[in-house]
Order: sequence, then C-alpha cells, then structure tokens
Amino acid sequence: MSLQRWEPGWPWRRYRHWMAPFLEPWDDDHLGAAWGPSVDLRETREAFVLSADIPGVDPDRVEITVHPNSVVLRGEVANEHNVERDGYRLQERRRGAFYRTVALPGEVRPNEATADYQNGVLEITLPKVTPSQNEPVRLKIRRQTH
Repeated sequence: MSLQRWEPGWPWRRYRHWMAPFLEPWDDDHLGAAWGPSVDLRETREAFVLSADIPGVDPDRVEITVHPNSVVLRGEVANEHNVERDGYRLQERRRGAFYRTVALPGEVRPNEATADYQNGVLEITLPKVTPSQNEPVRLKIRRQTH
C-alpha cells in the first residue's frame, strides 16, 4: 500500500470543468487559492461594470477572459512589505496565484469589453447585448396548397 498526498477539495477541482456550466452561480472561486480579489458588479443601462480590488498586483500579471455570461480573473500576487521601528520588525509577504469567476446576470459582448486599472482597482466594462439582438422571434406558418 502506498501513501497518497491528501489535497483538500481535489475531487471538486478535478471535475469542476465538467460541471462549471451548471454550478457557475454557486462556484467557490477560492477553492485551493490563498487569496482572491473582492469584486463589485453594478449595472448601467448599457453595460455591466465589474470592479475588482487588486492592490499591489501588477496589472501585467492579470489575465481577464470575458465570456458571454461570465468573466474570469486570473493572476499572480507577489509583493513584500517590511516595516522597522522602535525595535519592532514586521515582514509580510503575499505570493501566489488567484482565480475568480464572476457569473453575469445577463449576456455581454466579449469583443467590446474594456479594462482599466487605477489605484489598485481593476474596472472592467462589459457592454450588454441589446434586447433586440437577443429577442425570440415568433414565426408564422405558411400554408402550402397543391
């Protein structure tokens, strides 16, 4: 009998890609991650605007993938903070990868999305699909006479 390394959540990560379309709204984005950005999602008349707090993260180390119904944020954190004063010494490090999927309440046009970064906040503007582009069409049945 051989020993196997125990990894919390491994079954979930292994089957996650098969189940993602069904479980996306309830997805635990931080499973196995040390840190994940906090996000806000607001809606305007023309777009959804996703704001993610990523202070200290180099925007060049962030990958954004926009799907018609979701946004995936993936990146790497690597920063150190050292403080010395009055005999106290503090060293804090934050390193590692993060991954976050945000389900959108409506459909967007991925090719028209934009991203801006300022003061540690990433803001992604996701233009909505207009109702006229997505409305069902009722067809009339034509009768054919012979």
